[in-house]
Amino acid sequence: MKFCKNSLYFGLSLVLVMGITLPGLAFLSGENFAELEVKTDVLLARTRRRLYFRRRNLRTRGFWLPSARRGFSISCHFPSGKKIIALIPPELTKDESGNLVDDLDEKENDQSEKNLWYTVSPSPTIFFYLPTIDKSATDYLKQLEFVEAELMLRDQKEGVLHTTQVQLPNQSGIVRFNLSKDPAFPTLEIGKSYQWDLTVICDSDTTRNPQVGGLIRRVDPNTPLAPQFQASADNIDNVNIDELGLDYVLANELNSTEPDDHPSVYAKAGIWYDTLSSLADLIKANPDDSTLKEDWQNILTDVGHEAIASEPLVEDATIIELDSEF
Repeated sequence: MKFCKNSLYFGLSLVLVMGITLPGLAFLSGENFAELEVKTDVLLARTRRRLYFRRRNLRTRGFWLPSARRGFSISCHFPSGKKIIALIPPELTKDESGNLVDDLDEKENDQSEKNLWYTVSPSPTIFFYLPTIDKSATDYLKQLEFVEAELMLRDQKEGVLHTTQVQLPNQSGIVRFNLSKDPAFPTLEIGKSYQWDLTVICDSDTTRNPQVGGLIRRVDPNTPLAPQFQASADNIDNVNIDELGLDYVLANELNSTEPDDHPSVYAKAGIWYDTLSSLADLIKANPDDSTLKEDWQNILTDVGHEAIASEPLVEDATIIELDSEF
């Protein structure tokens, strides 16, 4: 009986994937191999999924500065049903069975920013979804060469720490901005929580402009993460952090893995901002790698952003250089 090379390849792949023994392969007919080819394709596709973000649903302890959250905006003339979205996981609540599920009411009201998300970087990268802005819709927008936004950083003790003006790309999609692009932007301190707010300026009346934001806290990758989570959240008793281990040190795992695997390390540890930024860096460096794009879509879908998971990563937002006055 003759078998084609592809059939043999799929059969051997199945040995690796499913653990079928070589003697067992001797009893497979050509029809069996044909059927296994299809099944193996499915199994191999499933094994390519490398990322799953560990959502911890930690609420910040004693720190939340309420401000308007208007992802929707008439002034920016977004397409119907579209709004600016901060790329942070939506709020989780417990259902009747005690399982954590997306709080759809919170998502609709743009209040998911009450949860605390982590970074190891002194100057992290923030991400947001920007819909198409119709610049021909109003006289104000028509006069603009580009649309700008204001990024503000605050803490509980001192209030507003810094604001910077950024230029938005003339494309719709996922936009990122690294805080280090502004040399005057303060670096984040380890063990301190902050709130960032992004306001897109589509109207001279600031009350009409859409705003999104989130909470962020820098942790030390060189010391165990569990105590740092415990020190920062007021609902730590309701969240399982034991799967990492009380002595889990993020830097140890990062140092023992290749950079290509760093997104999965950050995701496992629940370090949201660095999961996104490290994965986005890989996608930018390898634009033809479909597996990386699949990872990106999977992780956004996992945390409740399936509606924008397939949106492209577009040009970065850039700082607007202000003329110096002498």
